[in-house]
Amino acid sequence: MFTINFIKFLKEFTVVFLMTDGGPPLVSGFTKRSIIGATTTLDIFIYDIFTGRSSTGIASAYSVLTLLLVAFVMILWFLSSRVELNAHLLIILVVAAQTTLGGYTGLVFGGLYLLAVWKRGLFKYILIGDILVSLLLSLFNGFLRGFNAATIISLMVFLILRREREGAAVVKSGDRALKLLTGIVLAGVLIASVLPLLVLVWISLSGLSTTYIDSFLPRYFTLDNFVRVVGEEGIISTLLNTLFVSLVTGLAVPLLTFQLALALRKIKNSLSDIAIVILNTVGVIGGMHTLVPLYSIFRTMGMIDSYFPVVLVYISHAIPFSVFTIRTYLESVPESLEDQAKIDGVGPVAFGFRILLPLSRPVLTTSFIVAFLGAWNGFLAPLLFLLSDSKYTMGVKLYTYVGSLGSGNPQWNLFGAAATINLLVMGVIFYTFRGYLGKTPLSENYE
Repeated sequence: MFTINFIKFLKEFTVVFLMTDGGPPLVSGFTKRSIIGATTTLDIFIYDIFTGRSSTGIASAYSVLTLLLVAFVMILWFLSSRVELNAHLLIILVVAAQTTLGGYTGLVFGGLYLLAVWKRGLFKYILIGDILVSLLLSLFNGFLRGFNAATIISLMVFLILRREREGAAVVKSGDRALKLLTGIVLAGVLIASVLPLLVLVWISLSGLSTTYIDSFLPRYFTLDNFVRVVGEEGIISTLLNTLFVSLVTGLAVPLLTFQLALALRKIKNSLSDIAIVILNTVGVIGGMHTLVPLYSIFRTMGMIDSYFPVVLVYISHAIPFSVFTIRTYLESVPESLEDQAKIDGVGPVAFGFRILLPLSRPVLTTSFIVAFLGAWNGFLAPLLFLLSDSKYTMGVKLYTYVGSLGSGNPQWNLFGAAATINLLVMGVIFYTFRGYLGKTPLSENYE
């Protein structure tokens, strides 16, 4: 979960772009060629370089460096399941990360971490020094110049090695406090989910373009916002565009992944793990650090302002989750069922498509829903690849109403109306397929 979420948020662009657009400039962020803000992430920085210059060479260089960082994390994840046999290899990986990502301090700490290959007890003390130096350099030189990205990798390796040594011991003394904390977190999540919906409905019914709420009901109550987005803004055409992209993505993902999941179900060795790692690496595609090179490729092929690159990116996003869920689902099928099929003369291929495929309808539908909703909510890919208003999907259409935080003329009331319609359509789609979620093979409720 840590690895998947790390990669997911490493390539996060939409939230930062819409909320702060990089944030106010940092004192240490002024360079000869760019200005870096307080919330300028790697993808925001690459996007600014990409849109501000005719050459994509520098943006591609940053993209390669970002992919190297992701590769380090993926290797750590792959090795963590075999930490008993690869503790030394993990430390060597830390040395490689320090020497390639850590600058001059990384060269020093890379040599120190190398000592831990022979005496692992030193690793903890070297890590403490690494963290302290990184904090001091960030304090005196600014975060951009002082922070050592390799320190994060070193911390991850330390946690893996510590887990190996301490085992799976469970501390029961904090169970009651943990339950209380869980209840508080769940209550917070519920409030954080419901409150924005209430605000959205409020601004959609307001005659003013504002997000300032000073009464329970809008003072200038109106339904004209919904009339305008349907009649003047062409929201129906945008919904159809989004439906097309989402349907193609949702239908393609189960078709592409079922056979692969079927093969991985029978492979229970390192080859299966390697395949999963490769799939998750493919799932990294979609952040700005990979979309910039893809943009150059599709521009050369004359496919910019078409849905093909958008669908391709969304499919690559959904494939890892689809393979995970389908393979896990197929592994729960009793082996006796396959033995019975062999007795009846049903071969492996026929068993997969005549028996397992019909039984897998619930998980295939789940895969479809996840891929469908991911494409429906997508923003970055259509923002980059679609140029015509008539081809916009809902994510980009909603963006045109308000822009980023610094936009001069946001139309919040129209945004609220369009977003409310969008959520209603998504709710209907999710409600339609809800019956397939949570089903298992041969369950008594499944026919």
